[in-house]
Amino acid sequence: MEQSSNNFSKGRIRNLLIFGVIIVILLGILSYRVTSEPPKPPEGAKVVVICKSCKKRMIKRIVNIDNDSDKRNYCDKCGGRLAILWKCNECQFEFPEPKLEVKQRKFKSKSEIYDVVMKSQRCPNCGSILSHPVTLSEFKKDQKKKK
Repeated sequence: MEQSSNNFSKGRIRNLLIFGVIIVILLGILSYRVTSEPPKPPEGAKVVVICKSCKKRMIKRIVNIDNDSDKRNYCDKCGGRLAILWKCNECQFEFPEPKLEVKQRKFKSKSEIYDVVMKSQRCPNCGSILSHPVTLSEFKKDQKKKK
C-alpha cells in the first residue's frame, strides 16, 4: 500500500513540475510580447527615380522628393539630384518628373488648372501629354528585358 501512495505522490509531483515549467514559459512569452515594441515600418515609399546628372535609374525609398536637405534625394553614384521617373506612353521616352512652375495665383476655373497640369506633364521628346510615373513593376520588367 505504501508503494502505491509513493508512486502517486511522485507522479503528482512530476505533473506539477511539468505544469509549472509550462506556466513559467508562457509567462515569459507573454511578458516578452508586452514589453517589446513591434518594429517600425520604414519611412517613405519605394519609387523609381532618375538622377538628373548621370541619368542613372534606380529604386529608392523617398519621403519627400522636394526636400533638398534629405540625403536620400541625391544619387549614390554622382551626388546629383534625384527626380521621379516618368515615361511617355506614345514614344516610350523616359524623363525626370516635370515640375509645375506656377506661382501663387488664383485659378478662375478647373479647366485652367487642368491645362496647367497637362502642359507640365508634356513629353519633352514628342510633346504628347500622355505620360505617367514609372511603376515599380514596370521598372522591374524593363530591367529583366535588358539583361
